[in-house]
Formats: sequence, C-alpha cells, structure tokens
Amino acid sequence: MNSTSFFLRFMMLLSALLLVSFIVHYLILQNALAVLEPKLLIVTYLALFVLTILIVGAIQKLQKNYFNQVGFLFLVGSMIKFALYFVILKPFYQHFELSKSNAFLVFFIPYLISLISEAVYVSKLLNSSDPKL
Repeated sequence: MNSTSFFLRFMMLLSALLLVSFIVHYLILQNALAVLEPKLLIVTYLALFVLTILIVGAIQKLQKNYFNQVGFLFLVGSMIKFALYFVILKPFYQHFELSKSNAFLVFFIPYLISLISEAVYVSKLLNSSDPKL
C-alpha cells in the first residue's frame, strides 16, 4: 500500500470516528445541558480534525528524513492541540458561558479520539515494512 492511500484511509477513518463521536457527544450534551450551542462542538471537532490531519501529514512527510524525531513531532502535535484549547477554544467557550468542566469535556472527547487515531496511525507508519511510507 502506498503512502497516499495509507493517508487517505487514515483521513476516512478519522472522519468516520469523529462524525459518530460528534453525533453521540452532541446528543448526550444536549440532554445534559439542554442549551448547548451546536457551534461549540462543530468548531471543536473541525479544528481538531484539521490539526490532526496536518500533524499526521507533516509526520508522514518528515519521517523519511527525521525518523528518530517522529516521537518528538508527535508530542509537539499534541502540545499544539492543547495550545489551541487554551488560546482559542477556551475563550470561545467562555463566550457561551460554559462552565470549566463542561468546556473541558467539549474539547477532551474529540481530542482523545483524534489523539488515539493519530497514535495508531503513526505507530503503523513506523512499524511498516515499506520504507517509502
């Protein structure tokens, strides 16, 4: 399997996982909070999807030349996602008067799904027998 189809499979899998998670997450929070603004989840899920795709794409491109630093690149990607939360999303959530614990849950569920998906993909990428992946 070439690197492009491997990456496209990852994108489709991540899209499906985040879509299902979004629906379940929205329904649960809508029942629990009763006034949840859909924008909160949409912005969070889209931002994490785009960042995960960019980070995994960068890791895939850089792993050929910087194989020993892939773990570091993975950690930097995780830090970038948390920076997104603290710098952009947390103030956005406060605009909607969401409590700290609810704001964290709105972020953490899609973050965890994207992080696990990213970790599995990068692990497969590194363990692959094809040096071109």
